[in-house]
Amino acid sequence: MIRSFFHTGDIGDIIAALPTIRSLGGGELVIGYKPNGQRESLRGARFEAIVPLLLAQPYISGVRWGDAPRGCLDFSRFRETPDNGMSLAHHQADYAGAVEISVDPWLTIDPVTHGRPVIARSARYHNTDFPWMEVLRRLKDPIFVGLPQEHAAFCAFTRSNVEHVRCGNLLQLARTIAGGSLFVGNQSAPFWIAAGLGGRCVQESWIAAPNSTIHRKGMFYPMRMDYDIDACLR
Repeated sequence: MIRSFFHTGDIGDIIAALPTIRSLGGGELVIGYKPNGQRESLRGARFEAIVPLLLAQPYISGVRWGDAPRGCLDFSRFRETPDNGMSLAHHQADYAGAVEISVDPWLTIDPVTHGRPVIARSARYHNTDFPWMEVLRRLKDPIFVGLPQEHAAFCAFTRSNVEHVRCGNLLQLARTIAGGSLFVGNQSAPFWIAAGLGGRCVQESWIAAPNSTIHRKGMFYPMRMDYDIDACLR
């Protein structure tokens, strides 16, 4: 039985690997860095930010920074294999040996209930056909989660003044997303958190590589301006 797992990916990659880890019985998760596997090291503030969320999951026995333990399941090279149109979650399950995974909610946290729509939009993976203006017109009192520069860019892009809710780590972010009525965001770590929580999600999918799609009830991927946005938001 696998008792440890090693990952060098970005935050979204790690969260998308959790269904595979859960399916294999869980264990210790070691996070490290390999230049071939990720854009930049997570060591430091981003590593510290993800640890509380990971430790809150019953199938994660521990989290630490380090090198790949002997006998671990090493995810560090999964992006070097063809994804064949699969989501990041299913791609990593396939990389691990065609592990059959469930995409039933895989994140467990206590929500901060507020009932407002939650928006997130990172600097990468945008879709110019996504109807952000229409979304904002229809959402009632939304909040934005993410980095200050992401919030500033979103408000400038949409000519809006959406309230920014700052979260000290990813567990706080997950609690905020879980307490909302709806999540709307692009292919980023907040989306993968929202998907892991099992709530209603609308994604701004990146046309070039829509590899962050989890198909289950309440998940919507409007890639065109003529998509029925009402069906997503109601």
